[in-house]
Amino acid sequence: MVRCVKHIFPEHIVFQFNCTNTIVEQQLVNVSVLMDCSEMEGFFEESSIDLPIVPYNSAGQTYVCVARDASCLGKIPCTLKFTVREIDPSTGEAEEEGNKMDQSCGIC
Repeated sequence: MVRCVKHIFPEHIVFQFNCTNTIVEQQLVNVSVLMDCSEMEGFFEESSIDLPIVPYNSAGQTYVCVARDASCLGKIPCTLKFTVREIDPSTGEAEEEGNKMDQSCGIC
């Protein structure tokens, strides 16, 4: 589950993505959001902070800072990127390898 909070400044917008893992016996690793600013004149991604790990039934945040012209408004398509690792129910350990996933998480 992903929810977006926007922190708006005169020349930047910081998008805070609150991510909650609701998948039993799986952990999410290397969670990030890719924002496609290519169609938005006056917008460009300046920096981002990924979320290293989200165990089941836990939450964390990933951030994207977008520079913008003060008068620019618009919508940016977003893609949630992460790796899913299965958890062995008998040991509680996560597998070493995982499946990389890309999932549209809407438009901000």
